[in-house]
Amino acid sequence: MVASIASGPASFRVPLPFCCSSCSLWPLSGSLVSCPLAGDCRVVTPRDDALDWLLRFSDPIRGVGWNARTTLSPIWKLARARALLDGADAPDRAVPAVTIAGTNGKGSTAAMLAAIVAATGLRVGLFTQPHLHHFRERIRIDGRPIDASQFANAVEAARFSLAVLARHHPEAGEPTTFELSVVTAASAFARDGVDLAIYEVGLGGRLDPVNAIDPIASAITMIDLDHVGILGHTITAIAREKSGIMRPGRVVVTGVQRSAAQRVLSAEARRVAARLLVQQPLARVGNRQNGLVVTVPGIDRPITPGLRGDFQRANSAIAVGVARALSEIGFTISDDAIASGLGATRWPGRMELVDGSPPILIDGAHNPAGARALAAAMRPLIQRGYDLIVGSAGDKDIRLLLAPFARRARRVWTTSAGEGRSADPDRIAEIARELGATVQAMPSVAAAIEAARSGGAQFIVATGSLRIAALAREYCGLADGSD
Repeated sequence: MVASIASGPASFRVPLPFCCSSCSLWPLSGSLVSCPLAGDCRVVTPRDDALDWLLRFSDPIRGVGWNARTTLSPIWKLARARALLDGADAPDRAVPAVTIAGTNGKGSTAAMLAAIVAATGLRVGLFTQPHLHHFRERIRIDGRPIDASQFANAVEAARFSLAVLARHHPEAGEPTTFELSVVTAASAFARDGVDLAIYEVGLGGRLDPVNAIDPIASAITMIDLDHVGILGHTITAIAREKSGIMRPGRVVVTGVQRSAAQRVLSAEARRVAARLLVQQPLARVGNRQNGLVVTVPGIDRPITPGLRGDFQRANSAIAVGVARALSEIGFTISDDAIASGLGATRWPGRMELVDGSPPILIDGAHNPAGARALAAAMRPLIQRGYDLIVGSAGDKDIRLLLAPFARRARRVWTTSAGEGRSADPDRIAEIARELGATVQAMPSVAAAIEAARSGGAQFIVATGSLRIAALAREYCGLADGSD
């Protein structure tokens, strides 16, 4: 494969992958584009290279938020993301935005808010992470992942912005894939003319690339211990990082937090003059086979949310709180839209029940708080023992992750997500035995499910990480196969 390079009247051809000698960037466009560093430099390459190019700025073990070639200076933690957005002509400023931080429930809350706003007839962009099956799931417009052409065009804006960054701020170092993904999402939303963009914060809040965007409203879901090596080892420290998304004069909606977290959020809201709204979980008034029945203040009929789990009452309340805050600043969001949106929300890999013999419950709970919430939410669904299929990242507290399940499960099958960060299944199995479980390590999620089925499992639960959830969905034939 070759790339055509034209500069003035002369042209030549070089084999791909090709790195522009002027800006040191990997080209990826499917059409002619100008390099901001080389005047008439023009590059033609296949659109299929877009994702490959984007992933060049990530660490294969630590993930898309890490790049060994970036600067360690804290000055550039947020400034680099802002510079990249500005280098792409600030697409984030073209669309009103909501940002959502928190430890657990960010994606679910974002999905519910997107469904509520979409129920009004408005067009919604949604940026979340991580993905389950293909990278473009991270960027959705009107409920669907953007297509390959949209993705390539939006990544082109990120590539251009990186060239601008390299020219004007070489001291900033290389960005991360996640930083470039924020630019890609903002560019896709602006190009498509959505009415509202909803961004899930990646890690923390204060220094997260999403916080380079200036939102019209924000939300902070439930705060608990996770990523303690980065965010801090206490609820207070983590809450301080999350509260960094607050803006003067803007609404920030949260749920009923632990007292330590609530004190931090309240103090920070006062400090920056943000308007903090604390939402009580939606009241549960019953259970149906397909989920909870709840009531929303001000709506005189019961609602069955599309997302299962008692913990979704808190997330639903936050989504409703943001929707009503948006109604106060120019968005017309009716009670019918709230009810319809909550009922229509779908978020794969989160308390996802797959009918069959046996049924399989798939959930991406990946930290102790998520595991406790999942275990509690499972009880109305599972009337007898279940087989647990579990894998985890190596940096998680595996003992606390397993604790809510170990003694309740009929059998535990440990496995690996097949990634560099995955914990050894034998190590997980050893911890599960110490907790009193009957356990066996398996080489893959598919092998674990097959073993559980052949061993007489009446109900299977697959959890421990979103990658485990994705592999379980693939086993069940639920992945769409996109790339």
